[in-house]
Amino acid sequence: MKPLVRFFLFIILFTMSYTGIAQKETFGVVSYNLPKGWQQQQSEAGIQLSVTDKKTGGYALAMIAKPIPSTATANENFDSFWETLVKKSVNVNAAPQMAAPEEGNGWTILSGSANYTDVASTGLATLLTATANGQ
Repeated sequence: MKPLVRFFLFIILFTMSYTGIAQKETFGVVSYNLPKGWQQQQSEAGIQLSVTDKKTGGYALAMIAKPIPSTATANENFDSFWETLVKKSVNVNAAPQMAAPEEGNGWTILSGSANYTDVASTGLATLLTATANGQ
């Protein structure tokens, strides 16, 4: 086999294996790459991504909720999910500190975070909502 042909075959195989490793997952309108070392669990309500540091006991948890119909404003959606997802899961110490709203492709994205306590753990809870097209 000629060296040039071998080189192109190597490049094609390398590209295919690289894109297979970094393949994006899609759920609803969200696309993401599962970070190395993270676990994924899917349920009817959405997808939960998690990782635990076995040395320190620290953990991170991300949840991607299934898109649901909504006629509410972006602020109303954020407030509703803050109450139902965050405040019912952990003891939030204060109102969320809001980041500046982002707009893109018709979507309004709101993000806010606050410190929390959960039994003997403390941490930071962050909620990001995207509102558009009746979702």
